[in-house]
Amino acid sequence: MIQVDLPVAFGVGSLMAHAAQRQITSGEPAAISRAFNKVVLFHSVAFMWPPLYLLVFYFGFETSHMWWHADSVLAYPWLLPVFFLALFGANIAGFRLGAYFVRAGHARRAFAVFLASSVFCTGWIMLQRDRTLTLGTYRDWQAGTAPPASSDPAFMAFVTIVIVGYSIGAWLLYRALRRDAAP
Repeated sequence: MIQVDLPVAFGVGSLMAHAAQRQITSGEPAAISRAFNKVVLFHSVAFMWPPLYLLVFYFGFETSHMWWHADSVLAYPWLLPVFFLALFGANIAGFRLGAYFVRAGHARRAFAVFLASSVFCTGWIMLQRDRTLTLGTYRDWQAGTAPPASSDPAFMAFVTIVIVGYSIGAWLLYRALRRDAAP
């Protein structure tokens, strides 16, 4: 969901700045650039494409049936490029905020940004399950006939693989950034 993807990208960016504490505090531009480049590459390869795929093929789910009354992203030709840039920018902004906290000696705040984004996303989904856990079009949702997301095995398999794969990948990147920082 767009409303979840952007905070996740932001929070994970901040989390990765937390992992790259030593590179950031070293003040060495090459070390900071290497860490930043790894974060951006990971985000580009592992995170950017699933939300875009969902926006194209599961428009109602990805938009939580909010503010978007058409049946397809094609009705909003500007949405894909704007969302792509916003998703990319959210990750970079999260890393920059996390790096700011790290440089200021408050690395725990960078981690707290990640936790806050996770709490927000969980709350967003759980407090609006009728919108966030359904598929179909806006009209389906409005009529009360939108099927639950769990009714589509292919969708559930895709989402499960993406969440598990991304979580493992993010954990490995976090560990790699911490390991790169080791003396």
